[in-house]
Amino acid sequence: MSSTWALRRFIPMGIQPRIMITLMVLGVLQIGITGMAGMFYIKEQLEHQLAKKNLEQARTLALIPSVRQAVKKGDSPTLQKLVTEMHKVLGVSFVAIGDKNGIRLAHRLENRIGLPMIGGDNDLALKHGQSYISSAVGSMGPSTRGKAPVFDDDGHIIGVISVGYLINELESKASAQATPLAMAIMIALGLSMIAATLISQKLKRTIHGLEPREIAWRYTEQIQKLNQQIIQVKNYADLLRVQTHEYSNKLSTISGLIQLGAVDQAVELIHKESSGYQSVIAFLQSAIPNPVIAGVILGKYHRANELGLTLDIDPDSHFADIPDELDTSHIVTILGNLIDNAFDATSNNRESGISPTPFHENKHKTRNSSISTISSKQSNKTIFLSMTDIGNDLIIEVEDNGAGIPETLKNTVYELGATSKVGEGHGYGLFLVKEAVKQLQGYLTFDDVKPAGTRFTVYIPKSHEQTKDINC
Repeated sequence: MSSTWALRRFIPMGIQPRIMITLMVLGVLQIGITGMAGMFYIKEQLEHQLAKKNLEQARTLALIPSVRQAVKKGDSPTLQKLVTEMHKVLGVSFVAIGDKNGIRLAHRLENRIGLPMIGGDNDLALKHGQSYISSAVGSMGPSTRGKAPVFDDDGHIIGVISVGYLINELESKASAQATPLAMAIMIALGLSMIAATLISQKLKRTIHGLEPREIAWRYTEQIQKLNQQIIQVKNYADLLRVQTHEYSNKLSTISGLIQLGAVDQAVELIHKESSGYQSVIAFLQSAIPNPVIAGVILGKYHRANELGLTLDIDPDSHFADIPDELDTSHIVTILGNLIDNAFDATSNNRESGISPTPFHENKHKTRNSSISTISSKQSNKTIFLSMTDIGNDLIIEVEDNGAGIPETLKNTVYELGATSKVGEGHGYGLFLVKEAVKQLQGYLTFDDVKPAGTRFTVYIPKSHEQTKDINC
């Protein structure tokens, strides 16, 4: 089980929970860091203030005449009574008084009187006569204390006084003072969570409850539909333009024959053209009942004639068993772009002077096609189209007579902008085909044809129970 799967399993991945969690995390981090800094600052300030206060208290005690006299005499009972009172008045953790050798004369715990003062921080007071703040581990644990030397009337050092707080008691005081801050932090966290929830809900309503992937998918779907509509309009326009151009030429020819008195030849041409055109229409109406798909193929058929090419439609083609739920506009996109690409490839190959052997020669030997109007000697100008609905898939096969797909493009041929053609406006056809096949949950592949050319094959499942991936 991957970590990514685990995160998706336990953390909601919709945009609203993502935004809410993100804002909450940011809020927790910001408020948490600020709170921790505030707590640390309070502790440091409290410790500093109490340490300074302890130092002043120790200095004050060291100046009291009765304390000085008792220290000089080593009068522990008097000093112990004083220490007991000081604990009550000062509210400190301890007050300890030692003689010039650092032996306790008074202490919060009476059983420790007469024992050496612990911490190793008395030298500055007993040897150098300095007052200072010290942090050390004493007999009661880690503490911060102020220390002051005790002088006699002659200015000799006769003892030391230590006033301080244990670290654990100091932290308790800091925690007590930080309680309002902690409450403020909790309130701020709660408000940030509420704000994160409201913001995420507002954003969710703004985008009509859609997730980013759904928005991207819908955008892509709309673009594809628009492209498909443009392609269909272009196909219809091409069909009308080609038919107009073709009939104009034929009418001019017939008019010329009549004017020359060749009436029989004019009539023969009329019958021939009418028969050929009607045979194509009759074949398409029979083999491909869908008028949109048939219309696209008819338009491409005439476009091929206009380009000096031939669209050779397999007479065994049959494309009637199309499920009602299948979006035929995607099939129009597939056919239109594959055939246009085949036209370009075949035209460019012919113009570059390449003359391959007859196109699909073996197939033509066994095929008595009434759809193709050229012989195998002209097959370097032919594009082959085959369509079948036999079996569980709809299969479309388009084969050109071009130079083939360059090796450098074979791994990226379906990517947007991938093309071997020069100039702008290329590199969209196969990308649109791939997207259309993907929408139909089909399979797309290509292979080289000998001696020259490329065959594209599309498999479109009639049932989507088993989805296939596009072979890109």
